[in-house]
Amino acid sequence: MKTHLHDSAARLTAPQWAALYGTRHADRGHGYALFREHMEPGAPVLVAAEDDAGRCAALHGALTTAGSGLFSHPWKLLTSEQLLRPEEPGADRARADRERLLTAVTGTAAQPDAAALTTALGEAVVFRSFDSTEAGLREGLTTEARHAALRALLAAAQDAVRDGLAGAVCLPFVRRDDLPLRTGLAELGFRQAALTAVSDFDLTGVSSYEEFLASLPSRRRRMYRKEGQAVADSPLTLGTWSLTGHVKSVAALEARNIAKHGGQPDPVALVAARSAMAELIGDRVRVPVVLRADEADEPAACGIHLTDDDSYCILMYGADETVPAGGPVYAHLTFYEPLRHAADHGLSRVRLGFEAFDAKLRRGASLSPRETWLWLPDAARLDTLHQVMQLLGTRTEAHFARLTGQPA
Repeated sequence: MKTHLHDSAARLTAPQWAALYGTRHADRGHGYALFREHMEPGAPVLVAAEDDAGRCAALHGALTTAGSGLFSHPWKLLTSEQLLRPEEPGADRARADRERLLTAVTGTAAQPDAAALTTALGEAVVFRSFDSTEAGLREGLTTEARHAALRALLAAAQDAVRDGLAGAVCLPFVRRDDLPLRTGLAELGFRQAALTAVSDFDLTGVSSYEEFLASLPSRRRRMYRKEGQAVADSPLTLGTWSLTGHVKSVAALEARNIAKHGGQPDPVALVAARSAMAELIGDRVRVPVVLRADEADEPAACGIHLTDDDSYCILMYGADETVPAGGPVYAHLTFYEPLRHAADHGLSRVRLGFEAFDAKLRRGASLSPRETWLWLPDAARLDTLHQVMQLLGTRTEAHFARLTGQPA
């Protein structure tokens, strides 16, 4: 088994990529991988494995930088107040324990934040997609060949770190049912804990939105209908756009949404991001919009979603200052309109991404934990970081139990 370290998913053609990742899921497609490279501030990384028949496996990700988002940066995950679950009992003690452990890792008395961990450990190479971390594997590999290919990928990533590519390897969103990947990670000394989760709606066997509504408990069904009627009774017009042809309007709304929340938007960067998305992913991007009656080309709110033959992924929601936060427009664009489209088109799942669990679970979504697996060459520091991961993981599991009403 040979391995190769590449600097972009573009090193493979779209057919070569499809041979490893398939064509069923848009968020595992070649175009989406290239779009992630456009959005991540760090350099892309592709590790590929090759057997006698050619390319057989790959892992795709990026190096972290100070500008990497929370869910793309392990040091931000480990130091985040959000993932400490401060609403759960014992938060002050847990915060102090985490600070003590992280201070031991950084070796300084300074506040052990993500920047301090980066100074002590270096940046990380992070392998992830939209809401999971999965390897691409050529169809038809035997169990033994799959195991060998996964080990080769992971060992190559470790060797790249030893050679100075980064300070750590992180696979932040491994599915608990991905036993082959989890087995390879454990065998090579990676450490894990469940730090977050994703939410989704399972529409298997549902043939229409009305059939889906009929399956809901009566109280939840009334909420769906009430919020849906509130949008229908408003002076707003509902519609659906493709992103191509509406890049500037969508980017302008994103800018207004950022400004509404106190940020400083970069209009040029927003147009570039949406242009890249339209070019790389094309008609798999779907944009449900809410328009004011007198402004047919300037949405008051919209979602940016990804759809394929199997599932529907909620990537973003944004609204300008005229739309109340958390109101029926948000619910319509984030839940009801996607559920209607998915159910009426035979899709099996609506995937809602990470966190913000209350609104999702209140409307009947299911919660699925994701495991973060981490490795760095310094065994002592890895042991200490694993204690931090376990501390946060225990609090996260308690948080999930409270949200879902299950015993901790």
